[in-house]
Amino acid sequence: MNYNDISTLFESSNARSLNSNQLTSEFIWTESFDLLFSSQNQVILGSRGSGKTALIKMLSHDNLSKLATHYPKAKEIIDSRKFIATYVPLRVEWVNSLNNFEEKKEEYFVWSLNLSLCAKLLDTIRSCIDFYLYDEFEQFTIEKNICKEISGIWFSDNIFNNLNSIRDELERTEYRKNLAFNKESMNIELSNDEKIIGESFHTTLFKPFEYAARITKRLLSLPEESKWIICIDEAEFLTKSHHKTLNTFMRSASELVFKITTMPYRHHTLNTDVNANINIGHDLEYVYIDKLGTSQLNQQTSDKVIQEFAEKLFLNRLKFHGENEISFEDLVGKSVLTQSTPDIAELNYVIELINKHCNEETVKRAEVLFSTNIGSFDDAIVRKLRGLLLLREEYNNKSGNSSSSLYSGVAIISRCSDGNPRRLFRLFNHLLSNLKEQKNRISNTSQSERLKSYSYRELEVIKFEKDGVNAFNFINKIGGYFRDKSLVEKIGTDTPQSFVIDGTISDEHWNSIKTAVDLGLIYPYIKKDRNAKSLFPSREGRFIIANCLAPNFNLFPRVGRPVRFHNIFRNTNTSNEEDQLELFSDED
Repeated sequence: MNYNDISTLFESSNARSLNSNQLTSEFIWTESFDLLFSSQNQVILGSRGSGKTALIKMLSHDNLSKLATHYPKAKEIIDSRKFIATYVPLRVEWVNSLNNFEEKKEEYFVWSLNLSLCAKLLDTIRSCIDFYLYDEFEQFTIEKNICKEISGIWFSDNIFNNLNSIRDELERTEYRKNLAFNKESMNIELSNDEKIIGESFHTTLFKPFEYAARITKRLLSLPEESKWIICIDEAEFLTKSHHKTLNTFMRSASELVFKITTMPYRHHTLNTDVNANINIGHDLEYVYIDKLGTSQLNQQTSDKVIQEFAEKLFLNRLKFHGENEISFEDLVGKSVLTQSTPDIAELNYVIELINKHCNEETVKRAEVLFSTNIGSFDDAIVRKLRGLLLLREEYNNKSGNSSSSLYSGVAIISRCSDGNPRRLFRLFNHLLSNLKEQKNRISNTSQSERLKSYSYRELEVIKFEKDGVNAFNFINKIGGYFRDKSLVEKIGTDTPQSFVIDGTISDEHWNSIKTAVDLGLIYPYIKKDRNAKSLFPSREGRFIIANCLAPNFNLFPRVGRPVRFHNIFRNTNTSNEEDQLELFSDED
């Protein structure tokens, strides 16, 4: 098997570019996905590439029904007929075009979204007819009846008896209406006929969709308790005013449920167009999906979930293309940094490294545990320090242009993806490209070189964002601080690798954090209240540098002890007492 040929299979990393068959074939059901089958309005938060689009596309009835043969939960939901979802992407070019119609921007937004919703509803109706009706004549009859009623309310002059004809008419209407909007923007007077193009969509947002969904529900004899779900993707491209409009409907619409994706700090407001804000926990809930929704789990559990996901995603892509001769572990092997200590010879080596690199307190603690409880020694000392000790030893012994070999193996590569599906696909591609005729396992040195170059590329990308250079310098400062704490100073089992901010943080630094969170280069540490609901930090709380940046800064990819933010951005050294914060009990 030629690895370079395989690398091309991983070039496509964006769910928007995958057709329905490939998406459903490669899709992996996660706990985050499971949370979305709720009658609650939800705003799904995730960084770029975290899988927001894949999750919300798979909620749609036409895609979910294809999963029914693979996942019993999907079959149960489809068979219940109570969760009928329609997926609507917000195209960037369409959102940007709103600026061309300043005086009628809101009118154009409502009209265009209404029409887009109705066009996508046709896919859902088609899927429901095909899945719930088995007799071809009955399918034909019900489709005709639904289409006649729908076309009667959407179009003033024409009645259609099939979904394809309605779709064609919607496309014609959209084209003619865009011409009319463009003429208006140039102050060209419209004819009476042009003024009434698509007049049925010049109404309250979601009404044409809601009315047609009600017709479909009645004619398909769906249960009374059935809910129609509107899945809106990439809401970060909308303005604060548009978010207010969506919030208004999430607060008031009784027959519709909304699932809206956006980046973590891009749900711009909780305000509505009426005199009452939307209430988190009542009108909507946030679902945070970064790191595959494992942010609240301990380190070991999170790493296991992410590694299993990475290995399965690799196999799913190969199987879709008819290549299933190799597993990800076959390709890259195990990770030296994360392996347990297998024998006494290596254990003695680890003890030697502890004495060489650790602070006095840790050395004494290790000696006591080693002599009294070898199990506790392995769990409290070796498990937490072994990988970091190996990195320190390699770093301190490095000479000239010698290459690292430690950033390699399935566990480390999986960790360095942060559970980000798009990042995983790019990692697979980067690891495999330009390996012509190689058929053996990729060497640890080659893996490490590629992972380091990939890590730097991930950081470089942020420069192209708004205020990206500031964010780039911000992350470099933080990464350099953690590198010194890990590789230069004597270490303990609580080496810092996260930071805590409060309300005194400057606007410039807060904007850098938000930009980094958008790209998944910094992650917020999600707390839990007594009801285990996510509490999302804003201008306060704890943040973690992404594992994908660990190779670039020579860090061990893990969640480390938090330090106060101002200690990183001042020049003087901090005392241990001042630097230390209370540890989280489930961190490791």
